[in-house]
Amino acid sequence: MAEGGSSIDTTRESSVDSEVVKLKVKQKDCELTVTQTELSWTIRDQKKNGTFSVRCRDLVAVKTKEDVKNKDSTVLTVVYVKQRKDFVLKRCEESFSGSNGVCLAVAKTLQDGINQCADRPKRLLVLINPISGFSRGEKNYKNICAPIFEEAGIQTDVIVTQSAGHTIETITGYNLQTINGIIFVSGDGMYHTLLNALFKRMAIESGKDLNDPNYEPPELTVSVGHIPCGSGNRIAFGANGCFDVATAVYAIVLGFKTKNNIFSVYSGNEFIAYAFVLVSGIWSDLLTLSEGRRSMGQIRIPLSTIQQFLIKSQRVADLTLKFKAAEKCSGRNETALERFLRDDRYTRNTKKEASESNTQGSATLRVVRGPFVALVDLDVMVSSLVDTFHTPNYKPISDASQLVIHKPCSKWEMLKTVWNMALNKSQFADEPPEHALSLFVNEFSVQVNNPNDAESYLGRLERTLSIDGEMFTLKEPEFTARYYPGKVPIFCNIPGVTGRVG
Repeated sequence: MAEGGSSIDTTRESSVDSEVVKLKVKQKDCELTVTQTELSWTIRDQKKNGTFSVRCRDLVAVKTKEDVKNKDSTVLTVVYVKQRKDFVLKRCEESFSGSNGVCLAVAKTLQDGINQCADRPKRLLVLINPISGFSRGEKNYKNICAPIFEEAGIQTDVIVTQSAGHTIETITGYNLQTINGIIFVSGDGMYHTLLNALFKRMAIESGKDLNDPNYEPPELTVSVGHIPCGSGNRIAFGANGCFDVATAVYAIVLGFKTKNNIFSVYSGNEFIAYAFVLVSGIWSDLLTLSEGRRSMGQIRIPLSTIQQFLIKSQRVADLTLKFKAAEKCSGRNETALERFLRDDRYTRNTKKEASESNTQGSATLRVVRGPFVALVDLDVMVSSLVDTFHTPNYKPISDASQLVIHKPCSKWEMLKTVWNMALNKSQFADEPPEHALSLFVNEFSVQVNNPNDAESYLGRLERTLSIDGEMFTLKEPEFTARYYPGKVPIFCNIPGVTGRVG
């Protein structure tokens, strides 16, 4: 408990069960109704009455202490969160005073309600990247995160990582049965490292071969949570609708969860990595430039963007794209292909074949060949990053990823595309620009035709694939990606999960 509070002895006091009790709030009479799902109170005032309520699922802590003004009275303080329109969760508290027996009984009922939320974590492993972003991870954790976890009564095992290898070493040897979640205080890069360490550990423990393209990873047995303190914080935004650090912590405390999707990536029948976003072409060229300037911090990204799109010439590659999709997405994909393939530089063919993936049986294989400059594949639709929070009852397509490929176009058009994707424009999925082909797929492969020598500058770029922002050099200029939905349970603040209205 936080300083000034005390643990509630639930063995000595009886609980209040949907009962109205009379207490005081700021010296005003108050009628408080408490159940194991909701707390509500009405303040009686000469001028006007006011009624307030909070769900037990939104309670962070319940604290009691002796009333210094009256030894026969107890002060009961409830700490809870309220959601603002921008999906930021703000800490609120209300203090009540009354007889010792009543206040302790109310406290027990509320604490029972909190304890009955099985999804709320009791103990967490916290991994902090001390150099991510502006090296603010440790400071933010100490000043913002740790006090919230302490007030909520959550135990934490905090490890400040020294490198990606340190993260992998920690996950490989940690007793995961002793925790309810793994929290990473960093950017998206640690998410990539963490997931690959967890999935590889599960494969090894179950005797599975990662290089087997038919191996489908099981769902993680431990939940993860992202506290955004890096240069890129897309995972936190996708889970919470904002980049606020405290909101991410409260989402973890309250225990609401969604499930993220992943890809498995192979090249030359060799497993490369698990991923949530794949990038190649002009996008990976941009990230290669940016990675070379990592010491510059976040300023490296706009500088590299200017150089890539305004100074460098476009690198065009002759690609063969093969993809399969769920039947429900075939109509939309066909419409997109018909529009895109009006350009006679591109060819296509279609045939029915058995899928190599366990995620689908018979599927239609579509093949497109032509000149392309960029490719990006996301584990969710671009639109869902916005619509999940702003559109009531929105249900994103969960059995397909969004693949966007670009044919040669003007630098201005590419810059506009970068801007719209950076802003998560919801219309991008349904109304992509003329030079972009947007498909919903659950398996695809890309091969560079007539590749340059592997030791040449262009040859190295053709074999470079960005996976979650990490740069991988492939042995051959080809790769295959398979999509697996719902494999990563993650703490979230999504309205459709929490039941709150944005």
